[in-house]
Amino acid sequence: MAGSLNGMLKARDVDVKDLKGSVSVQMGKDEKNRSIVEAMTVNLDVDVFEEHVAVLERCITYLDDGCLVTRGLKNGIKVTNNIQRSGV
Repeated sequence: MAGSLNGMLKARDVDVKDLKGSVSVQMGKDEKNRSIVEAMTVNLDVDVFEEHVAVLERCITYLDDGCLVTRGLKNGIKVTNNIQRSGV
């Protein structure tokens, strides 16, 4: 999501002074009582120059629909695991 926001701002010639993010997860159990991630909260702190605040606010309104990771998670991403021993 941070990458999507940064890209949206850069495309509009907005200089991002600082961009920090964190993610917290809510854990739960599935039908077999295994731990799963039930929800995620993404927190972004963005610093732009005052003259770009309106553009930032406009980008934020589009971000939930425009972020490819967010859309994928909401629609259920197919996961494929490719695990192999390295150094062999």
